[in-house]
Amino acid sequence: MQDNIDGLILSALREDISHEDITTNAVIKEYSRGRVSLICKQEGVIAGLHVFERVFMLLDAGIKINLNFKDGDFVKNSDVAAEVEGDIRAILSCERTALNFIQRMSGIATHTRKIVKMLDGSGIKLLDTRKT
Repeated sequence: MQDNIDGLILSALREDISHEDITTNAVIKEYSRGRVSLICKQEGVIAGLHVFERVFMLLDAGIKINLNFKDGDFVKNSDVAAEVEGDIRAILSCERTALNFIQRMSGIATHTRKIVKMLDGSGIKLLDTRKT
């Protein structure tokens, strides 16, 4: 499964930074250690943390990531879901791609949880399927 994920991530990274991150490289010319936090902006179900992590790992295996939640956890506004530390140039170069994945996956998980709650007590069970 990781091969499938890696292919999607690499494709997204190539689209976002086709040659290099010109803005980051213009401002930060050499290695500089940095630390950033993934701060939740609203409550919901978090999903895609390992994909978020993998985006950074594919660009720079030296980046360290601390995940404070696991997929399926409910998060609130201002919760720090993860902390990323390493070469700030690599972090800035792939943060948009990592955020795009986690935002989309968390949005789907949050909406799914709302639907499951709506169906609670109805006798209807929501099943996942890849059929459309």
